[in-house]
Amino acid sequence: MLAVFGLALEAPFHAARSHAEPIASREIRPVRLPPVSSEEIPSTSVELIPDPSGVPEGALWDDDLPVGSEYPGIEVLPSGIAPRTVIELPIPPVTLAHTPLNFNVPLLLQQTEYAWDTHLPPEDAFQGLGFDMLVRGAYLNDQRIEWSGNEATFLSEAILGATYRRMGQEWLTTVRGEFYLNQPFDRNMLIDPARLPYINNFEVDIYEISQLFVSAQKGNFMMSIGKIITPFGRAYFPIYENSREDAPFIRTESILWRETGVLFQYAGGLSVISAGLVNGGIDKDTNSSKALIGRVGFGRDNFAIGTSIKWHDGVGSEHQKVRRNHLGFDAMYRWGRWQFSAEGIYDEYGYRKPGSNLNGELFTAEDIRWGRSIYYRETLAPDGKKLTGFGYYVNLNIDLDRWLLMLNYGEYYPRQIGIRLHDHINRRGIVKAVYRLGSQFEVYGMLLRENDLHGTLEGRTRSGTSVLSGLQFLL
Repeated sequence: MLAVFGLALEAPFHAARSHAEPIASREIRPVRLPPVSSEEIPSTSVELIPDPSGVPEGALWDDDLPVGSEYPGIEVLPSGIAPRTVIELPIPPVTLAHTPLNFNVPLLLQQTEYAWDTHLPPEDAFQGLGFDMLVRGAYLNDQRIEWSGNEATFLSEAILGATYRRMGQEWLTTVRGEFYLNQPFDRNMLIDPARLPYINNFEVDIYEISQLFVSAQKGNFMMSIGKIITPFGRAYFPIYENSREDAPFIRTESILWRETGVLFQYAGGLSVISAGLVNGGIDKDTNSSKALIGRVGFGRDNFAIGTSIKWHDGVGSEHQKVRRNHLGFDAMYRWGRWQFSAEGIYDEYGYRKPGSNLNGELFTAEDIRWGRSIYYRETLAPDGKKLTGFGYYVNLNIDLDRWLLMLNYGEYYPRQIGIRLHDHINRRGIVKAVYRLGSQFEVYGMLLRENDLHGTLEGRTRSGTSVLSGLQFLL
């Protein structure tokens, strides 16, 4: 019975793969980035896989067959091999987003911010309906929140995505949805007056809309509306948490990963120009204030440089909001298996206006109802002026066939206002090591280390150490 049930479930997936339809042709082929020249591939690193040339007609591919392939880790069903029985279903063309191992780009980075033309589909993008899925399990120990009791935990999470593309009247229409499944904390958390202001930090949304937008593209021009990847800067490093806390400081504390609004983009020649009107936050807005955001960049696969801006109008009907204005730059250069990148920003943050809360008392961080930064960014300067800062990071990726090594270091300098906890200069280093078990599996580990801070919650010393390790699979 189990065998029959398994074959019944497997048949639709075979049908789905057989109906994938690239725009240019009906030939099924994986999407690849530019190949690495043979001179860059050491002969000792080639992993051979079975060569199906000698398989009898109607036989299935077996691991005991002779080997002979120059593409390590990629298992492709040869055209000469008869597949299992396929049940044809009357469904639109469907593609499962399998990206084989590639020397140029670390596996599974399509679920991160690792992209040059973030909002444009690849040139050989399929037509029809495509699905992708990522599942990970991990152990996390974040000593920065040791005071909460939630710092050490096992976790599981997933990313589910679907894309529909259709070409008509010279317009390529794309509908994209990307959804996070997050595991919440247990309800028996330690909550007392000292920890109550941080309770929203640990209220995890089980279901989260990461992206949901409609776009139309004609030639080099494209328009999108909905929830999109923030068109500010470029990040070229892998992410292994749905919360994206395993990233540099300016990416976890300043630049939002997602924005909701309308975006216009032109990509032609060496240039990529993006401009949009957005809420200024990741979801629907709670006031009438809107933000302009955009980036002007130049580049190709092996280099990129750009400058970005995000600026609020500062008008709103609410009593209090926080600033999120930035000016930034980004750069990337790739040399063989080495990739260098960097980002920097001028940052405006903190409360937009001083004054009293609804009870007539001085407005403080205890009056806010959203997640609170452990870096004391919700602060009023004694001189009443806006809070500003400058931050940057540099990043190095080294792709060694099955291994990926990432080294990252950054600093953030807030304006000194005489409040010790706020004036703390953050210096953060991140090391990640990834081992590819196969074309769709990765084992990863991370060590994040930043300078300690004395006298935080309950007079504790905040240890700046976070450790993450896990396994993830992508379909």
